[in-house]
Amino acid sequence: MVNHALFFSDLALRIAGVNYLPKYDVVVLDEAHTIEDVAGQHFGLKISEAGLKYQLRTLYDVKNNKGC
Repeated sequence: MVNHALFFSDLALRIAGVNYLPKYDVVVLDEAHTIEDVAGQHFGLKISEAGLKYQLRTLYDVKNNKGC
């Protein structure tokens, strides 16, 4: 049994070629009522409205009538 935050930290490290937890075949997540949030924090993408607008302007800027 493992805490889900620790499990996702280990998964993120394994992607980088490092492991913290010993090898496992089965995982039982304890009290995983926030599992979606924790997984998102480790592997998700965060973007603000301003960040999204900036990225879209790189595709096409209406003011300058230019795009990439």
